[in-house]
Amino acid sequence: MPSMAKYAFSTLVITSIFFISACDTDDDHDHHDHAEHADVDGFLLQTLDNKEIYREFKGATTGNILVKSGQSLELSVTCLDDDGNKIMDFDLENQPTLKLSEYEKSIISLEVRKDVYPYTFLISGLSNGQTSAKLELMHEGHADYTSTNRIPVTVE
Repeated sequence: MPSMAKYAFSTLVITSIFFISACDTDDDHDHHDHAEHADVDGFLLQTLDNKEIYREFKGATTGNILVKSGQSLELSVTCLDDDGNKIMDFDLENQPTLKLSEYEKSIISLEVRKDVYPYTFLISGLSNGQTSAKLELMHEGHADYTSTNRIPVTVE
């Protein structure tokens, strides 16, 4: 029986070594430095007097943008969390930037006016027609959030 006791003791020691070393580390095996990412599930566009004109939340949309040819409209972008509540601010160190793209440049021009949250942009009607734009929140070279739908814009 002494050899059986030695075998049991050896097995216990070896198992304990693996167990202790596995539980002693907080390493998640991800050796990259990752900053926080924006946890956004939608956004709303408002005029500067807080009139909501467009909303996207978890893929569902309401509203559209209407601007007259030769005129401009300044809009604010407010992000929504997973409950549809307004996100009041982002950590300044990890704040994403606003990018608007994939629109017909002969119909509208888009200019980001305030790239610190809450964002604002100027939309100018160049010629009559319809187009749409993609909204993205960029962080360290990639999109943390991309609008599910393109934002519809009509110029009259």
